[in-house]
Amino acid sequence: MTGVILPTNDTTQSPAHPGKPTGLTATASGVTNSIDVAWPDVSAGAASFEILRSTDGVTYAWIANNAAADVTYTNTGLAWETQYYYKVRALQSGAYSELSAADDATTIAEP
Repeated sequence: MTGVILPTNDTTQSPAHPGKPTGLTATASGVTNSIDVAWPDVSAGAASFEILRSTDGVTYAWIANNAAADVTYTNTGLAWETQYYYKVRALQSGAYSELSAADDATTIAEP
């Protein structure tokens, strides 16, 4: 997983890792410097989700955790007119899924 900052205990995936999240979308808000991230709940066995963000599409860092039933996240307080990339992965009993495909959005210009 090149370019992804992982927890130090995440060196391998467990054989019982949860399903990979799919269908990730990132959409810039039309009125604030925020981006809405969403994905359908198709990750079998997920207890929670980790949301990761990048400004270059290569190096991702963790920004938030969501409960399994919460498949949306609003990333607020972002820089104006900046492109952000997002990925999500599921977590179950200490095992991580593969990362979702990335999606990106660009925040609006400062009003």
